[in-house]
Formats: sequence, structure tokens, C-alpha cells
Amino acid sequence: MRTIGRHYAGPPRNWAEDCDVCGVRWHRSDLTVRTDGLLVCPDDRDGRCALELDEANSSGDAPTVTAKTRTV
Repeated sequence: MRTIGRHYAGPPRNWAEDCDVCGVRWHRSDLTVRTDGLLVCPDDRDGRCALELDEANSSGDAPTVTAKTRTV
């Protein structure tokens, strides 16, 4: 995990922000905004947020889960 300290010494207009999920300080250009409005770092970027899951369930785009069957 590569993070930055409290004193910023990078290019202008690329300030430091905290990840809303884990609280680690990153360059703003490394963070992304999820659908629910949270800033997330590359470590927390994978997966869907609760809002995206609700939208997928309501639209029918969510994959169906099939139970495991036993073969005799």
C-alpha cells in the first residue's frame, strides 16, 4: 500500500484526501468517487456498493444464484 504523509510535495492541484472506507490518506487523483458518493482508494475499489447492488436487483441485471444439485 503506497500512501502519502501529512505534508504534500507533489504537483499542484493534486491534494491529499482520506479514503472514506479505510481512512488512509491518498493523492486525490488516485481516489475515485463511487455511486454512493464516497471517495475510495485502489484497495477498496473492487466490488459494488449498496446503491449499485440495489439498482442491479431492481432492474433484473443481477445474476441469479442457483443451488448446488446432488447427482446420484
